[in-house]
Amino acid sequence: MRHWRAAVVVLGWLEHGDPVRRTVDDLLGPGRPVDGGWLWDVRDRAG
Repeated sequence: MRHWRAAVVVLGWLEHGDPVRRTVDDLLGPGRPVDGGWLWDVRDRAG
């Protein structure tokens, strides 16, 4: 994420996306639901 200077990670709707969301939660901490998808704020990791 630092390499790309990412501020957020966004996961849109996927047919079987729940396992993907749980994996990203495990890696980045809990995301928050936003308009049918999920968002993780990673600005504190992009330093």
